[in-house]
Amino acid sequence: MAGARNAELEGMKETEARKQHAEELSQSLLQASRKAEQQKRREQRALGEKTRDQIQMVKDVARSFFSSSKKLRYSPAMTPHLSCALWALSVAAATASNEFLVPNWVPSKRLRIRNACQSEPVWIAHMAGQGIGPDLQNVKIEANSMWDFVTPSNLSSTRYWPKFRCDDRGNGCLIGESGGPVQACGQEGCAPPVDTKFEATFGVQAEACNGEQKGCDWVDISLVDGFTVPFELSIHGTCYNGSGTLIQDSQKHIDCSGLDLYHCPAFEDVAGDTVDLRATMGGKVLGCYSPCSKMTLRQWDNDLAVGRSPKDHDLLPYCCPTPPVSPEECKAGPIRSTEYVQTLKRMCPGVYGFAYDDGMGLLRCDSSTKYLFTVGCPKTPDVGIPDELIAKRKLWRLPPLPSVPTKGCHIGAVAICPDGGRCSAESPCCSDGSLCPSWGAMEDASAGCPQPKRLTCVAETSWPSLDMCEVGDFVPCPVSGPQLGTRVALTAALVLQQQPVS
Repeated sequence: MAGARNAELEGMKETEARKQHAEELSQSLLQASRKAEQQKRREQRALGEKTRDQIQMVKDVARSFFSSSKKLRYSPAMTPHLSCALWALSVAAATASNEFLVPNWVPSKRLRIRNACQSEPVWIAHMAGQGIGPDLQNVKIEANSMWDFVTPSNLSSTRYWPKFRCDDRGNGCLIGESGGPVQACGQEGCAPPVDTKFEATFGVQAEACNGEQKGCDWVDISLVDGFTVPFELSIHGTCYNGSGTLIQDSQKHIDCSGLDLYHCPAFEDVAGDTVDLRATMGGKVLGCYSPCSKMTLRQWDNDLAVGRSPKDHDLLPYCCPTPPVSPEECKAGPIRSTEYVQTLKRMCPGVYGFAYDDGMGLLRCDSSTKYLFTVGCPKTPDVGIPDELIAKRKLWRLPPLPSVPTKGCHIGAVAICPDGGRCSAESPCCSDGSLCPSWGAMEDASAGCPQPKRLTCVAETSWPSLDMCEVGDFVPCPVSGPQLGTRVALTAALVLQQQPVS
């Protein structure tokens, strides 16, 4: 009995010792945790002070810049680069005035959308899967303000897009009224869904973005469908591009503040046709189609898209559905050289202009990543095509030098009028009253058109087969025969093309 009692006492002593050791260890861990928390707070305060100093510097620079450039700010003669610089500075000033600090971001709200337009509010429509996310539909963001959207774990297939000039409930908008959950389109029906947009599937927070990918956000920022308003995207976190390469900090700011509907191509070559990519309503340009969207979206009475599909044989190289089109085939096809893609590379460098483009497209990011999506003011130019854009198109279409005409058409063949319409020997007068560019010089007097040629497809010698006149395109023509191919000859042809023929 004594032995058993002693063993029991020894066990009790050992248990008490373990308990005391556990308490001491707990206290030690608590003190270490408190020290770490205090250190974290000190670092955050230091970061806040540093960030506030930087913000104040941005404010001072912005105030100084704007105070000395008020006359330039809205001048129509401003260059695109200066305009973009002013817009970027306004974004910086707006950011500073709201004291945007990443550490203050709520973890469950990974997406912040800012309205950088200082003259009017924006409404943000969104969808998640077949419905909407936790936020109300049509969130109104006042000028120079922002909204943090709730993005819980596993919020999938989301899309956020801006709408401008709406009624009090965010409906009946001039721009962005392209349908979706709890949306009310106007009398003309829903707009074509070519909106500037942010798309993402949000992963499980606090999970690692590893091979299982539960902790990964998938973010798509592209202009494959088209665009409506300028934007910028700033990414705060770790992300990888489609090939698995780590995105560097210098690549985490996507600047598309130069997007402008004024430069949406009005004479795009798609599958042998010349098409106008501008989405218009009421005499205004309200959006810009991509080539594929123009040929497949039927909204707003787009007759070109009736009965068409991205998998139509002639549209495969422009829409690139996979299958059957491989990434390599898409990149090698005609979509890369379209005016739409080339224009985007100037206005919005580094962003996808078509499927499998080399720019920034689908990104894989840690679920702790934060996204700042900034939208700018809408611009709604008149539908009329300025002469300078027509002239610019001619210059873009100059053939390689030196060149010898190898393709052409006969006098009187189908040609493109200065206003974009078509004419031929059967219908020699363009809608603006000018004579058809393919009409021969000797027949000018018999055409009966009220105006002379504004463009010409034929040499004055009535040479029967010429380099101009390819259906659906403007190309310079030789002045006196197939032996011409020098820069001087092409320049002369361009001058001839721009002058009325008496």
